Amino acid sequence: MLVFLLILNILYSTRSAVCQFTERVKVQGDILKEHGYFYFKRGEGIRWDYTSGEKRIFVLTGGKLWEYHPRERFYRNYEVRKSFWEVLQDPAKWKELVKEVEGKNGKFIVKTKEGEEILMEIKRNRIKRISFEDTSFEFTHCRYNIPLPSSLFKPTFLSRVRKK
Repeated sequence: MLVFLLILNILYSTRSAVCQFTERVKVQGDILKEHGYFYFKRGEGIRWDYTSGEKRIFVLTGGKLWEYHPRERFYRNYEVRKSFWEVLQDPAKWKELVKEVEGKNGKFIVKTKEGEEILMEIKRNRIKRISFEDTSFEFTHCRYNIPLPSSLFKPTFLSRVRKK
């Protein structure tokens, strides 16, 4: 129960965030590493701007994930199932989605009711790393609870490019 309270405190106290991120993805035995900027604003959405490798933008808002490729000038969109990211938008959903949390010393495994396992590493009351099956995000140089424009989370690029 104490772990639930710790993580809920972190989620409730974070209304917005801007961080640099490093993403590591396992693909056929290799590890791909990319960098970019992560934006979060509760009630608005989540955005990842990839600045290394293939430049692209992902916007998670309104139950959809938008993937935009500026160089090729196309986008895709996906429906999003209930997941940990919904908890970031509404921490009250934590108890609906999470089956159990275990761990100590800043490393916790969150098990969702849908069977997903998420590793969370926390330092100084902030989430520093989130790892899913074959993907992990490490967050650095973060600024919290700062004003962010709502336009960051709107897929305005749709009118300028084709759907793939």
